[in-house]
Amino acid sequence: MTLPLIAQKTFITQYLAAYLEEQDPSALQANSIVGDSLTELTRLQMREIAADDSDRWYWGNSILDQALQQILSDIESHLPSLSSAHLDQHLERVRENLKSVAKEMTDLQAKLQRARKREQVLSREKCSDNVEVPFEIIAMGTPKSLEGFIVIPNMAQECYLHLENLDPSWGFTGEWFPFQLVIDELTFVVDDDGTIFISTDNFPETLISHVWEMLYQIARQLYTNRSIS
Repeated sequence: MTLPLIAQKTFITQYLAAYLEEQDPSALQANSIVGDSLTELTRLQMREIAADDSDRWYWGNSILDQALQQILSDIESHLPSLSSAHLDQHLERVRENLKSVAKEMTDLQAKLQRARKREQVLSREKCSDNVEVPFEIIAMGTPKSLEGFIVIPNMAQECYLHLENLDPSWGFTGEWFPFQLVIDELTFVVDDDGTIFISTDNFPETLISHVWEMLYQIARQLYTNRSIS
């Protein structure tokens, strides 16, 4: 069984672009579907910017401005004929409604940056070599208390869950999500958003590297860029 995955932001962007293409531009300003979609996209984009530890985003610009610029670019990539002028009133309302959220996200971004400099944030390892779909293995908790790991596929490209590709010797249970994989008495949970999770509370340090390796092997087999019938 192969199941398609699509990121929430991508889904909303594609839906909104298709919806806008069918609408009369002069009637867009009073359209609540457009306003609600833009608000949710902006919220998701700000969260992504705040958590990103790369140099992609610039501290000199407002996190809200950067988010709005990015979502407009994403929509226009699906609908080149779109004029942002038709969305001006919606964008102003988004700015007003998300002011407090933007401040919280900016504060979070600053806290995360300070924590990374003090090495108080656990590792996030990106895996892209010899895999069909890149993914990230993220340690959860604090340096003094590792609570678990979560694997997140990179859904910037086509991504599918190929459940039948998993090693048949692994114990696989569940008729629908969340599925469980039991390997060497370790329980890994596969959820409908493509994430793989394992709790490591009270695990001895000697077991952690084995858990990480198993997560890597599960993700490498599970994520594919091909739709397989």
